[in-house]
Amino acid sequence: APVASLPQSGLAEEVPVVVSPPVTTPSSVSATVPAPDVAPPLADAVGSTYKVMWRAKVAGIIDGCTIEVKTRQNQIRKVRLAGIVCLPFHSLAGKEARLFTTRSIFVQEVVVAVIGEEAGLLIADVLDQDKTLLNRTLVQQGLVNATEARFRVDEEQARIRKKGLWNNPTAWLHAP
Repeated sequence: APVASLPQSGLAEEVPVVVSPPVTTPSSVSATVPAPDVAPPLADAVGSTYKVMWRAKVAGIIDGCTIEVKTRQNQIRKVRLAGIVCLPFHSLAGKEARLFTTRSIFVQEVVVAVIGEEAGLLIADVLDQDKTLLNRTLVQQGLVNATEARFRVDEEQARIRKKGLWNNPTAWLHAP
């Protein structure tokens, strides 16, 4: 099966994404061989595919948009959620985004779907245990700003509903 990987970025040690359908065995009984511990591609990803996907346990929350995960090889990797940006940590919005992220995924297993890498940070979509895209949930809750078109409708809905920072934007920019 064709496999997507990043040989130059140091990501090759992770579980690669299987980009073809599961393999079936030719016999009288058709048995599907599942991909080893890999999540399916997400429909709303940039370009609809990922460079690498794997499961990892969340080891730390740096801010609402940046987490640390522990890989199956016991490596700690920093992951920046793709398509969103948080307000500074000292602001109320920054603190609320970090708290929401902590409550949502801290010490849980997640799926990390890597889109790219910048300055040693993996840029990725992150799915929680319910297969919910955390990046999108943060936008829908009005806790972060969208930087990609795929989240613009969610941001507009949060504004209309006055969710999170859209309830009183000026108050959310200042420290409590």
